[in-house]
Amino acid sequence: MNAQSRDMVSPRHAFILAAIIVASVVLNSLFGFIDPETSLKVSKFVVGSYYAGGALLTLIAILNFELAVLILIFLAPLAGYTLPGLKFFFTLSDMYLVILVFLMFVRSNLRRERGVPSTHLNRIIFIFVALTVLSMINSRDMSSGFANLAQTLEFFVFAYFLIVVAVYKRGVLDSIIYAIVIVSALVSIQGILQYFQLGGGDTRIFGALGHFNATGSYLAMNLVFTFNLALAQKDLKTKYFYYAIIILNTAALLMTFSRGAWIATILGIVLSAQIRGMIQFIRAFALIVVAITVLAVAAPPRYIGRLYSAPRVADEASLSRLRQYEIATDTISTYPLLGVGLGSNLEYVTLVYNEPHNSEIHNLFLHVGSERGVPAMIALCAIFVSFFVNIVRRIGRTTDPFFYSFYIALFAAVVAFATVNMFAYQLIRGLGIPFAIFLALFPAATYIEDNTPAETEWAGMLSSLDLKRHHIEMGI
Repeated sequence: MNAQSRDMVSPRHAFILAAIIVASVVLNSLFGFIDPETSLKVSKFVVGSYYAGGALLTLIAILNFELAVLILIFLAPLAGYTLPGLKFFFTLSDMYLVILVFLMFVRSNLRRERGVPSTHLNRIIFIFVALTVLSMINSRDMSSGFANLAQTLEFFVFAYFLIVVAVYKRGVLDSIIYAIVIVSALVSIQGILQYFQLGGGDTRIFGALGHFNATGSYLAMNLVFTFNLALAQKDLKTKYFYYAIIILNTAALLMTFSRGAWIATILGIVLSAQIRGMIQFIRAFALIVVAITVLAVAAPPRYIGRLYSAPRVADEASLSRLRQYEIATDTISTYPLLGVGLGSNLEYVTLVYNEPHNSEIHNLFLHVGSERGVPAMIALCAIFVSFFVNIVRRIGRTTDPFFYSFYIALFAAVVAFATVNMFAYQLIRGLGIPFAIFLALFPAATYIEDNTPAETEWAGMLSSLDLKRHHIEMGI
């Protein structure tokens, strides 16, 4: 790795990628090259396009690795775009992540990339993966277990360490930040357009991620992330740019009608504002939230539509979740060590309770506990706890205004993800990679912050030397 080499990527590349995507969507809507409503397997043109695109992306990854990492951020939310002609589910982002990780190890061996560094999560991730492997051995459905193991490796190993290794310079970090917020804007715009195409009203948008709760979770993470970036931005053009994206995120988030995502967003905003000491903002924000809640409780349903069910826990979805929690706790008490087996909830719940519709526990931690056992559930909780403890300490210690706000933004994003997973199981495609990116950006940013002042200090010391006057003493 050559730390002094110029950056091969900049925020400008994120805007260029966004422009290419928008142009492609517009051209496809005008000329109908690909119909997303038809089966991809029956179209040779689509199959050829996918593999030609994959070859192009691989070439880009070889020529410009940092740009390829940006492209991964754009591909990550496309959870429904699977490679055609395969007997198993393998998305574009899955494929590209594997390619990037392979190239990362090749570049590391060639010393063009730094090796995998030690972070506060390395050991915990290793323990969680090891327990997941043990649970897969105990699986009642090996194909489902293998698929779940592959996702676990993708999110907690491949994506996490890829970002930790690849993001080691401030220019790369800035580019990643712009890519994240721009992609969230594109997802929001697509969701808003979908809302009106489907007739508006009580329609719930499912977006690029294919499900309203998944889209809501994605937008919740990105909204609180962008919110904190906007607060720290001094350049007015950039600040208004962030504000525009916040408006788009908020509009699309509301259209998902995902209560868990709404709660996660509120909590992420309040906690980050509390860290910043924004007491007046918290009071005003609380009044707005209370007013909307009162409206949802008091107003007749014919006037507020689906919002009427938001504060109520006696609806079908809430009662179903309570039943799932009951099943999960019973399962954990019966199989505490390794659970019922990785990917085996559907078979087990169907066999024992005859309730296949309640096999996906709408709580990430209970779902992991029921399938992988209590030790794996504790390890997963430890990942979140370690992240929060270390980043809060860093927030209190850093003196750099940029990194101070950036750490708070990461903190809020992971708070949102953890909160929404109290009401859903969202460690899935489209969300797993963005979540891993937020986790990994913390150790990546600390590396950049810790090394940038040292480089600046050495540069200052070298510039203060008068080489012409002291050439004899310096041996020149």
